[in-house]
Amino acid sequence: MLKQIEAHFQVAFAYDDALVEGIEALPPALDKGLEAALAELLEGAGLAYSRIDEAYIVLKPRSLEKLRLCGQVLEAGTGAPLPYASVYLKGTATGCSADEKGYFELTALLNTTDTLVASYVGYQSIAMPAQGFTHQPCQNIHLALLQTELASVIVKEFTIDMLERESGNRYRFHPEQIPTLPGWGEPDLLRGLQLLPGISAADESASNLSIRGGTSDQNLLLWDGIPIYHTGHFFRVLHGGQPLRRSAHGCLPGWLRCRVWRARLRCDRYYG
Repeated sequence: MLKQIEAHFQVAFAYDDALVEGIEALPPALDKGLEAALAELLEGAGLAYSRIDEAYIVLKPRSLEKLRLCGQVLEAGTGAPLPYASVYLKGTATGCSADEKGYFELTALLNTTDTLVASYVGYQSIAMPAQGFTHQPCQNIHLALLQTELASVIVKEFTIDMLERESGNRYRFHPEQIPTLPGWGEPDLLRGLQLLPGISAADESASNLSIRGGTSDQNLLLWDGIPIYHTGHFFRVLHGGQPLRRSAHGCLPGWLRCRVWRARLRCDRYYG
């Protein structure tokens, strides 16, 4: 097409081959004059021209224009505004967030090939030519819901073999069934108790147990009926007992019959 213009108007073009590589355009109307033909040919190509004299024309990249873009992001199904949606120019760091009504306004150096992307959590992102948002009135952007199919989950009942509930609040543990927690070489009695509801340790220790909001000094631990006062080992990280040497262990948490019992005010008892 440049050859046709050169032959028709007796002019010559100077340009870098890489500048026009890959650009496609429709043949312009030559009967309207050189200026009109060049404007029609270069429209949308991102190119501009300057005349050296009557016979020579230089093609160059069109300088970017700082333009204002505006629009409103809406839900495709209901037309409800999507507050604080993200809007940005693809491939650049230029963007903004919409307001509470989904409106956005963005000022940027805009090329004719720039793409505007709108996104919102839970909705499909959409990309459109940015030039379409430089005109008034502001355009609307409709985002559709993003449907995600999750993998099926099968819920089955199971039993805890290590725990057996006796009468009242009394629980009996079978030490051979207590699981070995990650990072521990063998089952730990007091860490196993933390699997029960209402029993925890705020400092992640083994023996500093808090039972139903109580403190560790309110707990009574018995070993064959003998009170154990120093239950922790290695700064309370481990329990001092050996769980696999006992046939069964029990726990009785509760406030019932909580008179002073062996120098303890609570009825939270662990026995082995």
